[in-house]
Amino acid sequence: MYLQESDCNPTAGAPGFTQEAYRIFSRDGREVRRERFSWRYDPEPHFICGAKP
Repeated sequence: MYLQESDCNPTAGAPGFTQEAYRIFSRDGREVRRERFSWRYDPEPHFICGAKP
């Protein structure tokens, strides 16, 4: 994406990704329950400062 604003900050962009983690509950040293958490990060756009060629 081309931007022509005076405060333009060029970026290379980045792909989105999914992250997951587990919360483990234990009692007397043994696992009694496990919870899975998952969230998604959206991709970052690629900015080019200046007019489109």
